[in-house]
Amino acid sequence: MYSVKIKRKAQKQLMDLPLSIANRIADIIDGLAENPRPTGSKNCRDTTMFTVSVKQITVLFTALKMIY
Repeated sequence: MYSVKIKRKAQKQLMDLPLSIANRIADIIDGLAENPRPTGSKNCRDTTMFTVSVKQITVLFTALKMIY
């Protein structure tokens, strides 16, 4: 299980979207706790950033591995 943190600006942007799209994106974000690299995600070249597209919206996220 992974931890998911959402920046305040991203939360506000999500709330401003149409409900149907916001729900789809929220499902993707919730799923990141189980699978930090979901099917359809793409790695941004030479970074730890990934993207997932929902309609015309691109979700940008970072998947970090915590080592204890």
